[in-house]
Amino acid sequence: MARLLALSEAMADAPSPMIIGPDGFLCVRDDPRFALHSFLNETLREQAKESGDAHATAAAAVKRLSKQLSKAQMADLAMAAYERAAWIDEHGGELADAAQWKRRLAAILYHLYALRLPFAASDMCRLIETRDMTGPPVGCIVEYFGQNDLTPALCAALRHCREVYTAGIGHKHAHVDVQNELQLLDMLLSHDALDELDLAACWSERVRRDYRAMSGDRRARWQKLLRHIRGDAGSKPPKPWIKEAQKRLAAVGAEDFRATLTDWFACFREPDALRLSVVGSHVLKGLLWYCALARDPAVTAAALPLLDAPWKPKRNLVKVMVALAVLIEAMPVEEAWAALLPLQNAWGTSQGRIEQLVIKIASASNITEAQLRAQGVLKAAPPPPPAGASAEQLAAGWLAVEHFLALLKDTHVRQ
Repeated sequence: MARLLALSEAMADAPSPMIIGPDGFLCVRDDPRFALHSFLNETLREQAKESGDAHATAAAAVKRLSKQLSKAQMADLAMAAYERAAWIDEHGGELADAAQWKRRLAAILYHLYALRLPFAASDMCRLIETRDMTGPPVGCIVEYFGQNDLTPALCAALRHCREVYTAGIGHKHAHVDVQNELQLLDMLLSHDALDELDLAACWSERVRRDYRAMSGDRRARWQKLLRHIRGDAGSKPPKPWIKEAQKRLAAVGAEDFRATLTDWFACFREPDALRLSVVGSHVLKGLLWYCALARDPAVTAAALPLLDAPWKPKRNLVKVMVALAVLIEAMPVEEAWAALLPLQNAWGTSQGRIEQLVIKIASASNITEAQLRAQGVLKAAPPPPPAGASAEQLAAGWLAVEHFLALLKDTHVRQ
């Protein structure tokens, strides 16, 4: 901070009671953020150079300062930049190149938000509700709530943020352009303790119901586990996710995890149709990843029947079935086949990761990809038969699986 104070002194004549930024912003010397605005002035000037790259300049400046200031001070710097951008909006008609100065401040803020700063809840509410280039990306908002509670005020801000994104579809952006942001926000809002439950709307509502019934340390441990499930995860859990998930799973404990997941998955064996929303599909996918880490035969046995459960709508099942493959991959090879082949038969033709897993496990049994294709296991399979299909239709869909199981059995006998 001493460097900033020295800098601010050098930027203005000693008798002057204030400094004037290149964007026209005035800051008096007794302002608590005087040194922070001095830093912003210096960075804005560097950005304004004709040969400069605004984002690269901002990144380098923020990196330098982050080595000198605490996280709390950097959060204060971010709020100073945010409020300065709001000042530019308010006085835009009086300033030259107002839009350019705001874009430069937005570049600084972008790199500040990436530091996962400890904003106060009241400040975070303001930032969330700002859906222009000076607000934090939704991914950064999600990171914030990995360490902070969802208060009613913050939930209200998140809902307003979601409404802004939704209202802009069709004229500001296409739905596909904000689909990721909407899913992340929906996942966050699914943790809103005041949001009304609707058990008929989605299978995952029973997860929300049971979590709300928890108390004390158990509730805190499950909160951390469930909050680690995101709405923008890929088809396979990344190593950083796994490392953190293992800690959260261990905190919950094997016995509690087994009993709770077995209860949540019990409905997979029932004949009644299960609803699955987009949010619910992310929840189920994340829980299956945890099941793969648990390597608990009882948990695995409870999860596998989801393949045969009657789900609606089926379009939300794709990511879940790929996650089921992750669970099957964690099983012993001899046991994995009985679960993997029905999954491949029903979903493998459209999901490359399932097919890749079939090839991988077959290779462990010295069965080549050529043999898999010769037996029809990897060829394009017909769509799942409709309800009420005849025995002939059902048998046709399983013919390749039966042939391959016979091949697999023969291979193990010869080995």
